Amino acid sequence: MILGKYLLLKDKQFYTRERRLLGPALAVAKKLSDFVFLHIHDLDFEKGLTTNFDVYDKLTYFIHVQVEVYREKGLETLREYNVRLVAIPGHFSDPSLYQAIMTDDLEIAKPFKDVVTQNPEFLKTSHRVFYLWKKEPRAYASILP
Repeated sequence: MILGKYLLLKDKQFYTRERRLLGPALAVAKKLSDFVFLHIHDLDFEKGLTTNFDVYDKLTYFIHVQVEVYREKGLETLREYNVRLVAIPGHFSDPSLYQAIMTDDLEIAKPFKDVVTQNPEFLKTSHRVFYLWKKEPRAYASILP
């Protein structure tokens, strides 16, 4: 099973999901060698700001990155940096622009191969499951807090 780390990103700093400051994004990422990828919720990008895009450009040289997308402005730039785009229900127009969706709803996930979820029902489907918050041996990957 592949392990990923869930992080919040704001002002080029990583935080835990409880919003505890971890430090500068690049320095923190270099210390996370146990993880194959980072799953990032970019609080600045959620507001429409692209101030952290240079961080993605540097991160993708040494670790895989997937980002929750709440706005479609800037998708092309993220794709140029080889960032995996994770769609959020209600915030995307074209499923073909994304590599995954974050949902617990089986119906919404139909057009996607990869699903970020906490719903164990997805483990019975043909989706590639990125399981949130705990190690799930039957999942393709687990994203830990």
